[in-house]
Amino acid sequence: MEKEIELIRKASREIVREFGLLEADCAKTGVSYAQGHALLEIKKYKVLTAGELSVILNLNRSSTGRTIQQLKNKRWVTQVISTKDSKKKPVKLTEKGKEKVKEINNYSDSRVAKALG
Repeated sequence: MEKEIELIRKASREIVREFGLLEADCAKTGVSYAQGHALLEIKKYKVLTAGELSVILNLNRSSTGRTIQQLKNKRWVTQVISTKDSKKKPVKLTEKGKEKVKEINNYSDSRVAKALG
């Protein structure tokens, strides 16, 4: 059942992004949909630049930049110093961010499991 839950959640994230629902607020976890999706993708890729995250989330750079700033303000992500390109400012999850991702995953998994009966 875990694999089914994972596949449904992945498809759900893609649908949410495609229909532009990342601007709405997410209940129960204390994060917006954009913040939640950003955290999940940063966890997946370990380190992402704003440009990379913008493409993945299908958001404009301005929205992505605001989302990253919100995550930094909450200390869920931190900036990584890039030795290759000083203009790029990649981010990665902090320990607090990893805890928030676990919370998001637990909540989302329980909702999908409940829906599946």
